[in-house]
Amino acid sequence: MTDPDSREVLAAFFPERAGELQEWAAEAAMSRLYGGIHFRSDNSEGLRLGRAVGRRVVERSLGGAGADSGGGRLRPAAQDAAQ
Repeated sequence: MTDPDSREVLAAFFPERAGELQEWAAEAAMSRLYGGIHFRSDNSEGLRLGRAVGRRVVERSLGGAGADSGGGRLRPAAQDAAQ
């Protein structure tokens, strides 16, 4: 997992691991900086945009409902409709 948008989506399903996922996204961004692939501004803007995209994906695909009543885990809207 290297993208901040993936981090946002995964954090919605695994909130207890959100901090670890954030660290991985930041580490991936720094590796691109050190590797000469990105400028620092690319990293900052990419992380910001990726978080925004990830939040939007979660809102749209999960219905923006947040945690369900069964332990705080999110589930896809399609799964909610089936229950």
